[in-house]
This record gives sequence, C-alpha cells and structure tokens, in this order.
Amino acid sequence: MQETNRVENLSYYLSLIPDPRVDRRKEHSLHDVLMIAILGMLCGAESFVDFEDFGKAKQDWLQGFLALPNGIPSHDTFGRVFAAMDNKLFAESFRAWTEGLRKKISGEIDSQVLTLRAAIAVCLAALRLWPSTAKPCGAATTKAHPRVRSTW
Repeated sequence: MQETNRVENLSYYLSLIPDPRVDRRKEHSLHDVLMIAILGMLCGAESFVDFEDFGKAKQDWLQGFLALPNGIPSHDTFGRVFAAMDNKLFAESFRAWTEGLRKKISGEIDSQVLTLRAAIAVCLAALRLWPSTAKPCGAATTKAHPRVRSTW
C-alpha cells in the first residue's frame, strides 16, 4: 500500500492489532468492532451500549464498507473485545493514524488540525487511555471543542 493511501486508511492501522479472541467464538471481525466503536465515539458515543445503538442506527451505511456478516455486535461483544484487547497497541495504532492525518493536513487548514486533536482527546478519554494531566489539544492556549452528541 502506498504511504499516502496508508495515512488516510484507518483500516490499515486497525489491521496491525492482533485479535485476542478464540477463533471458534468470533462472530464479528475485530476490524468491524473497532471501526464501529471509533466512528461511534467520533459521533458522541460514550459506552458500549452507545456503540451498539450507533451501529444499529447506521447499519445500512456501515454495510457499505464493513463486512458485518452477523449484523451489528452487541454491547457485550464490544465490552469483551475491549477487555481482552491490548489497549496500548490500540492507542499506538490510533495515534499513528491520526498523526499521519495531522501531518498530511498540517499546512492546509490549522483549525481542522485543532478539531482533529480535540476529537482524538475525546476518543482516547472515552477509552480512558488519555493521561489525565495531558492537554487535549497539545497547547495550554487551545481549548478542546465542547462535546455535542449527534442525533445519529
């Protein structure tokens, strides 16, 4: 995959995370579970139940780019996956993706970079991976955008 395509492709970074689940018990791919969770968080989802609700509300759209052979994962599935997964590796992969995006757009639109950093902080805080002492946008003078729950 070319570097320029890789930067934009969250799927590439998610593919670097090994699936900790037993093969015979997998009804949903790790990729599908993580994509729904990330997209849900970007739209205001704050819990595993919210991830499931988001997935059900956007199922037709999600089926355009996710396999979803068994439909939308349940909130219990999201919980089991995130409990078993290597959260540090997930955080590293997510940060690598967002850092690649930041580098790509850094010279184009500064306000979008700040918005992206705020979104990263919200996502990582939702997973409790963001250090409590860290500034969400990387600078003391920058305020994170207020969280507004969308109407999926």
